[in-house]
Amino acid sequence: MLACSRIGGITARLQQGVPADNKAVLAICLMILAYDVLNIILVTGSIVIDTRDPFWECFVRTFYFERRAILPQRTFLTIVAMLLTSHMGNIAFLIVFAGVISLRFQNIFQRELAVRTEEAETDPLTDTYNMRYLRRWLSTKIGTADDSKSHCSFIFADVDGLKTVNDKYGHETGNSLLVHVAQILVANVRSKDRVARYGGDEFVVACPDTDLAQATSVAMRILEASNKQPFVANGSKIAFGISMGVASWPEHGETAFDIIRMADKAMYLAKKSGGNTLRSAANL
Repeated sequence: MLACSRIGGITARLQQGVPADNKAVLAICLMILAYDVLNIILVTGSIVIDTRDPFWECFVRTFYFERRAILPQRTFLTIVAMLLTSHMGNIAFLIVFAGVISLRFQNIFQRELAVRTEEAETDPLTDTYNMRYLRRWLSTKIGTADDSKSHCSFIFADVDGLKTVNDKYGHETGNSLLVHVAQILVANVRSKDRVARYGGDEFVVACPDTDLAQATSVAMRILEASNKQPFVANGSKIAFGISMGVASWPEHGETAFDIIRMADKAMYLAKKSGGNTLRSAANL
């Protein structure tokens, strides 16, 4: 039995009973790697479209972090496929087949675990991140602000008039207003920013590698968008506003959560000023 494959000008000839030579092994490695990378690129592209996360971040997460538990088995099976198939014939095929089935079930388990982790870190009402995710993200991406060499800023947003909407139209309409505000926030931040529901009618936007002026620009874009996108329920426009506070490292705190607290204080200053406006921690 003789099998041939060709990639990049290299022809691999595999004959039963004859171990594969170096060129054949190299050709098979390149074929497996090319197929794997192409598949991950296609999957990453769909994730980027859905989440608006940076492509490279999604690629690394998909290529390694979501599959790290099965990489040793995957590597083992690749070696078996390359070195044993041509020498052992059907026995090697059965070994590889059993291994592929095992990997398949483990991959399903890993995907289910990833889905459950995402659900645990997502606010079920607004579909934004929750504080559990934000804490984990801060510890991995930012940690303490004084460990970072660049600026990082936070926008603290509060929905004006939610209690009035709840009392007058009911909590279901109030929930719809929260969803409406969350969509405005997500649509008007940058791909590297993170929107999390802080609790109740409050949201936090984390803006890494961003100084106070840049974060203020993002907040102003959100405010302008909210004024242009009225909230409509049961065919009627319902008034609402967004009060926001902005704070930045290193001006306003030593850690990320210090900055969030300062942004919260600036938001209350915006509410005292009549609401639906923006204030900076520099004004405190």
